[in-house]
Amino acid sequence: MPPWPEIYWHDGERQHRFDTATDECAGLLADYPSLGYEVAILQKVGVAERADFILRTLGTEGQLSE
Repeated sequence: MPPWPEIYWHDGERQHRFDTATDECAGLLADYPSLGYEVAILQKVGVAERADFILRTLGTEGQLSE
């Protein structure tokens, strides 16, 4: 998921500034496909919608126990 300005927080876990994180994301989006990876961008929606998207993308929807 690209950096999301509305929820981005610079702290001990996110040590990059927002502009640095954006640059790093752009580089990774360029590099991963060249290494054979398929990149799927998470939409800026709620947690449940993002989780549903991930499960659909992986083809595991409905297969995980709660």
